[in-house]
Amino acid sequence: MTPKELRAEAARARAEARRLIDYAETLDEAAKRGDGLQASSRQRIVSPVDVNQDGLSAYTKRAATRSWRELQRKLYEKNVTVAGLARELGESRSRVSSWFAAAGSAGNRPIPRSIAQKLEAKYGIPLGDWPRIDG
Repeated sequence: MTPKELRAEAARARAEARRLIDYAETLDEAAKRGDGLQASSRQRIVSPVDVNQDGLSAYTKRAATRSWRELQRKLYEKNVTVAGLARELGESRSRVSSWFAAAGSAGNRPIPRSIAQKLEAKYGIPLGDWPRIDG
């Protein structure tokens, strides 16, 4: 960059810093007065999967209450989490989790047919329940 371009960039950075400082000062003043900075009455919507939690480990119970994917319910009822299944299969947790994602979502990957068949035999997850099966 030329010296002229460097000076222009520095001026832009100073202006942005001043804008952010002014904004922060405005927020501080509003907070002191109580103007419009009320906590939102709308709470986060969490729809946990309804899982029979009798005899489940604390770790599985926590996972079940955070999950919203119906397909994972069968795993949780067998006291298996996505992370535990990933360890069992020798796959990454993110890869296994992506098998459970909805078919239209960007995070969905097809589950390999051989693994889907193993899970059907071991955990009772029918092949037809998977959003996508590869092979």
